[in-house]
Amino acid sequence: MELPLENLTKGKLWTFVEMTTGPFHLRDIYSHFDAQSERSKAHIRVTLSRFCAEGILKTLDGKDGIYRRVDSALKTFDWESVDETLSYDLKLPFGLHTLAVTEPSDVVMVAGEKNAGKTAFMMNCVKENMYDRPVVFFNSETSPRRVKSRMYGIAPELRGRKAPFFVFWERENFGDKIQGLKAEGRRLGVAELERRDKFIVIDYVLLHENPYQVSRHIDDILAAIEDGVAIIALQKPKRRTQSQQPNKNINDDYGYGGAYSAFRTSLYITIFPNRLKIVHCKEPRNPRIHPENKQWTFDMDDTGTVFANIKEYKGEPI
Repeated sequence: MELPLENLTKGKLWTFVEMTTGPFHLRDIYSHFDAQSERSKAHIRVTLSRFCAEGILKTLDGKDGIYRRVDSALKTFDWESVDETLSYDLKLPFGLHTLAVTEPSDVVMVAGEKNAGKTAFMMNCVKENMYDRPVVFFNSETSPRRVKSRMYGIAPELRGRKAPFFVFWERENFGDKIQGLKAEGRRLGVAELERRDKFIVIDYVLLHENPYQVSRHIDDILAAIEDGVAIIALQKPKRRTQSQQPNKNINDDYGYGGAYSAFRTSLYITIFPNRLKIVHCKEPRNPRIHPENKQWTFDMDDTGTVFANIKEYKGEPI
């Protein structure tokens, strides 16, 4: 039932605004107060305009009818008391950890073409770190039988014993799922899942709609990992040539979403068939040797899980 106009007070309208956690549309506030008459809707619009004039509300990117609350609260950034030697000591295939520094709350991106070795790389990340800290493997496409055969191919010592890592079947909302690990740990009585320094392996983030919104997925994951590190696999379009698209500047190093997929990542790795490349590195292990654009060639064994004949490539760009 529509509220009388005198009940649509400035205080009640601001209470609604304070409850919002992001952008909202005029129709949301109309619906909340069951505003049906043009008089009530006009009153709401005028009040929101006054909030904007007061600097406590603004329209979103100048779009009419979409608003967000002004967030002027400041968060202190304590950099002086941090331990300069702090690192995460992550181990990566190809010895990439000897070239790039990772620290708590970092995100590593692995983009790869279909069947280029993405999943093998991610499973090798699990193997390399599973005895050092809690490892959580989010699998979104590989069947239980294939996970078992591939993990035993990489780490045959796991046969006949409980694997020292956790596997969950998930395809979306990874930030929410990571936040839920603590509750799952309490429910199962597994203290490792409650730790803040978990290594999160996500194979892979599936982009259903606009691939250029990949940065939002990364931001959600980054907000959830606390003192841990997340490594994220992302599908990559098949390599194109300049002759295929002569009017475009071809850059095939990024996965779907292009450069947006490098948003807030400390290390960006791209896997092509039989070739791996470091595309971006925020902090080199040795400041005098920057690993960006370093490349390696490799073969895969018959199981498709073990990287073999790894050689640094020093020729012309491939």
